[in-house]
Amino acid sequence: MRFTCKFSVKDLFPENEVKRILKAINASVNVISDREKRRTEKEAKAKSNGTNKTLAARIYKTGNAELRIDINRKPKPKRAKYRDAEMPAKAIPYSEEEFCDYVKRFGEETVDAVMEAGELLEKIKDKPKKDTLRDSVADYIVDEIIVNRMAAKHPDEMAKRAYAYYKHLMDRKAEEQG
Repeated sequence: MRFTCKFSVKDLFPENEVKRILKAINASVNVISDREKRRTEKEAKAKSNGTNKTLAARIYKTGNAELRIDINRKPKPKRAKYRDAEMPAKAIPYSEEEFCDYVKRFGEETVDAVMEAGELLEKIKDKPKKDTLRDSVADYIVDEIIVNRMAAKHPDEMAKRAYAYYKHLMDRKAEEQG
């Protein structure tokens, strides 16, 4: 007699879920920190080549006089600062297990989406010309479990601890690269 199930054997083992969640967040951290490293290297290269010119003001001639209008740069949005782990962490970071429990609170659909996105990151991590896709998938994971909750008007203590955990991972990755 043969039995079939409409679920994966993986679903029977919760520790596998923990590993997959941690793998997804770590893959996201790698992608986001690599993107920042690429951006920094690109800016340094442009600066050394003398091509890093930014417009500071526009000057208009009005008769015999010149009118200078300074260009105001938009500050980086708060959401982007959270995603890049540039905001201060004001809570004690979760442990790995606590972080996974935090993610599981969002429901099965979110957990499955995060794990599947993490698996996609693993599949394409060494593929050439996939930076845009990797960036989008990593941003999705981080936005779904960190940024959306921290950028809320009044983030709760759980969101603050999750952000502290994420910031810790990002800081550690930056130290490894630097």
